[in-house]
Amino acid sequence: MGLDGVLNIVIHAMQKDSFVKVSLKSRKVYIGFVVSEQFNNVDLENIMIIPFLSGYRDKDTLTLITNCNYMPMYEKNQFLDTNYKVNSDKVDDLKMLIRVNEIETISLFDPLYYEDFEATDVSQTA
Repeated sequence: MGLDGVLNIVIHAMQKDSFVKVSLKSRKVYIGFVVSEQFNNVDLENIMIIPFLSGYRDKDTLTLITNCNYMPMYEKNQFLDTNYKVNSDKVDDLKMLIRVNEIETISLFDPLYYEDFEATDVSQTA
């Protein structure tokens, strides 16, 4: 994936306060918020996120399977404010660095739309 494309998605996600979904070449998938401090030190080789969900893509169907939801831990430890925004004073240990050269795809992610797609059986629509 080209660096310009990755940066465009990352910058758009930061401006809109949106989630990103990052699929790696290893089929691991992370969904989270881009850490804005990443651009204080110009590092175009990596992106930094705070994960909210993670999982993997099935090896045959490439269907996204989420198997880790970070939200209960964030809520329990008060890593989120009352508007479910990350409390910046507490998240330093939660940041995850992803190497751009390991990214297969990156996209904006909206949990509401994900639920719609997750419930769709494409064999019934053909």
